[in-house]
Amino acid sequence: MYAGLGALAWTFLRRYLRRQDEGPRQLPITEDNVVPGVDRRGDDAVCHLSLSAEEARTGKSLDVPSIDGPQHIQVPAGVKNGVRLRLTGLGFRRRDGKRGDQFVVVSIDA
Repeated sequence: MYAGLGALAWTFLRRYLRRQDEGPRQLPITEDNVVPGVDRRGDDAVCHLSLSAEEARTGKSLDVPSIDGPQHIQVPAGVKNGVRLRLTGLGFRRRDGKRGDQFVVVSIDA
């Protein structure tokens, strides 16, 4: 039994030392107020849009904030509360040079 515990201890020690060599693990980036009205979730940008019930039923064309300045979008007719509209390629830049997406979260005021 002693030999088994020693091997187990060495296994954990090797894993611990390997992690120390890799450096500290970074948590996913989560920032607020990078751009007014836009929150950062990793490499994606998130903004919230509030619509009236009539605007949600009929659809609406409007500008939303983004990190590149206001973007003109068309909210489709019949959109539901909590729907996330995706704007491809308008998020934050990744280390590989590509960009994340921007999500517009729709909330409907009753």
